[in-house]
Amino acid sequence: MEDTHKVRTVVAVVLIVAGCLLAPVAVTAAWARTHVTDTQRYVDTVAPLAADSGVRNAVADQVTAVILRNLPDRIANTARGVVRGQVGQLVESDTFQSLWRNANQVAHGQLIELLNGRGPASVNGDTISIDLGPFVAAARDRLVASGFTAAQRIPDVHQSFDVFSSPDLPKAQRAYRLLDRYGAILPYVAGALLVLGLAVATRRRRTLIGIGLGVAASMVVLGIVLLIGRRVAPDRLPDGFPATAVFDVVTRSLWTTLVVVFVVGALVVGAALVATRLSRPDRTAGSAALPGC
Repeated sequence: MEDTHKVRTVVAVVLIVAGCLLAPVAVTAAWARTHVTDTQRYVDTVAPLAADSGVRNAVADQVTAVILRNLPDRIANTARGVVRGQVGQLVESDTFQSLWRNANQVAHGQLIELLNGRGPASVNGDTISIDLGPFVAAARDRLVASGFTAAQRIPDVHQSFDVFSSPDLPKAQRAYRLLDRYGAILPYVAGALLVLGLAVATRRRRTLIGIGLGVAASMVVLGIVLLIGRRVAPDRLPDGFPATAVFDVVTRSLWTTLVVVFVVGALVVGAALVATRLSRPDRTAGSAALPGC
């Protein structure tokens, strides 16, 4: 009987540890499937970046540079302020919001094709870019409308604005294939491991406390990883790109899920502790009753 108790305890510990280790992976996989690999959700996620000053300035600088390169030098040297002013008004307008959404929709489609190993001709090696052509065309129209007729000389261009570059493309492609194949079931596997561990355990309340603590701790680890990622993101993206702002917007929903799971783990711990406390016999009352026995 004692040997059976030990075996059940060991099996329960193994299952629960495995479930807790898998929890952050499962949370990240579920988030990635719903907010990163889905084009429409991704576009909805990054749409608020069109209101970020860092993004606006980065795009404005790129568009201004493209326009000036396509003007004669004598005009470009004197018109820099006018061009930058009109481009600045463009990125502050509702038109920019629409252009930003459309550009990201195209870029995300390229990213998925690249991760699937079917990169289109517009993808340069391991780099994904936003086509600045529509932004330049919109700025050209504004310049012409404002009386700067020299802007009519600006041709239709397809200058790229790099937003994603990875020297580890094969690893990213393998990770994407695994995510696409197993990402949807990982949360269920993690949950099943924890439930099985609880079912096998001989001391359920103590096991619940361990599960709650383990899940909460795993979310803390995931949070630390995200904070590290936030610090290194600027080194992995092109210079001048507001990497921190992008990282914060893209991972906002992941942080929300992380906090929810952490709170659930903490509530499980609290509920198990309360149940344990209530189930204990009233030792004081028992001691007072002894003299009357």
